[in-house]
Amino acid sequence: MARLTDQVLGHDSLKESLLRMTEKKKFFNAVLFTGPEGIGKKKLAMALLQELNCSQQKACGECENCKKISGAADVFLHMIEPEAGKIKIEQVRDAIHFLTLKTWVTHRFVVVNGVEKITTQAANALLKSVEEPPEGAHFVFITSNLSQVMPTIRSRCQIAQFSALTREELTRIIPNLETWQAQWSFGRVSLAEKIRQEEWQDVRKAAINFLHSPQNSRVHEALSRLFSDSEKNEFIVHCWLTYVRDAWMVQEGDRQALYNADILPFVEKFAQVRSLPAIYDTLMQIRGDMLGNVDKTLLLDNFAMGLGAPL
Repeated sequence: MARLTDQVLGHDSLKESLLRMTEKKKFFNAVLFTGPEGIGKKKLAMALLQELNCSQQKACGECENCKKISGAADVFLHMIEPEAGKIKIEQVRDAIHFLTLKTWVTHRFVVVNGVEKITTQAANALLKSVEEPPEGAHFVFITSNLSQVMPTIRSRCQIAQFSALTREELTRIIPNLETWQAQWSFGRVSLAEKIRQEEWQDVRKAAINFLHSPQNSRVHEALSRLFSDSEKNEFIVHCWLTYVRDAWMVQEGDRQALYNADILPFVEKFAQVRSLPAIYDTLMQIRGDMLGNVDKTLLLDNFAMGLGAPL
C-alpha cells in the first residue's frame, strides 16, 4: 500500500510546505484549497490526513492507519459533497455530530468539497466549529471558484493556492494522451480522463453540433437533455469555450496550439462566424451564471437565440 503523498503529482512547492507541518503532527484548524478542478486537491487532503495519523514521521503506507485512510475510512474522515447543487444545513449537522464522537483517532478531517455551494444557513451552523474545533479536528475546504466562497469562511482559513498541472505531469498520470487531448484538458485530470471516454466524446460532439445548428430542434433537444446534468453542463461549456476560442484564433490566422486540432475542418467552418468575440463573452457569462441558482434550460434557450443560425 503506497503513501498517498506519492500519488499526488505536481504542486511540489505547496505540497512540501504542507508536509513540513505534518512532520510535527500539526495542521491548520481550517485550510482552503483553491484551484482548477481535477488537479488533485482532494487527493492531497487525503494524503495529509495519512501523514498526520501514521506512527512514523512520514506516512509508511503499510500500517493499519495508513491503510484505513487510503480506503477513506469514516472514523478518520467526514466528506461533504454538494447535493442537487447545494451544501445544506443537514449535511453540516452530520459533520458536527461526527466531530462530537469520541475516538482513538489523533487527527480527523472534515472535507467540504465545492464549499462555494454552501447555503448561508449551513455556513452559519459551521462557523463555530471552524473557529473552535475539537482537539485533532481539522477542516479542509475545497473550491475551484475562490471568489464565490463566502467571506465568513474564507477569512477563517489559511489559503492554499493550486495551479493546473503541466502537460508532462498530466501525461504521467494518464499515459498515451493524444497531444490535443492534453492541450484541451487544461492540466485537469478529470477532463483528461473524460475526453478519452466514448460517452464524453459523444457529449463533446453534441455540444459542437449545437454551435453549428442551434435552431435545429433535434440537435437542441439532444443537448438540452445533457445540459440538465450538472456534471455534463460544465463539460459542455468547456467544450464551447475551447471551440469558439479556436475558431477565433483561426479567424486571426493562427492555427498553432489549437485545443480542438483533431477536428480542424469543423473549427475552420465555424471561424466564418463574425461574432466570435461576442459569443465567447456570452459563454463566460453563462459559466458565471451556472454557479448560481439559474435555470439551465433558460440559459441554453437564450444562448441558442443569441446564436441564431450561424452556419
